[in-house]
Amino acid sequence: MSVPHITAEDNSTIVNSVGSFPVNGTIVRPDNNQLQMEIINTKIALHERIFYPWMREVTLPFWSYDTQPYTTATITVDYSEHNNVKYVFSGCRPVKINTI
Repeated sequence: MSVPHITAEDNSTIVNSVGSFPVNGTIVRPDNNQLQMEIINTKIALHERIFYPWMREVTLPFWSYDTQPYTTATITVDYSEHNNVKYVFSGCRPVKINTI
């Protein structure tokens, strides 16, 4: 799995669902909002059984649930076995899947 790089930006603007807000000083943010994951050596095709139906759900023109439009994931990348680092990404959804 490859995670985004982290950048420090001076006097930038934060854009979220509420609006756009200027920030005085330095903020830390990822350089992009995409994780890349490669799955190898599985007995079943996970991308066909899990990720493709999930991607189909994400692109539906209607909400699938009462509280949210589609399923999102919280992905934890834990490097604590080698060094004391753990990354937690929330609100994840698939955007691109390579076929077999």
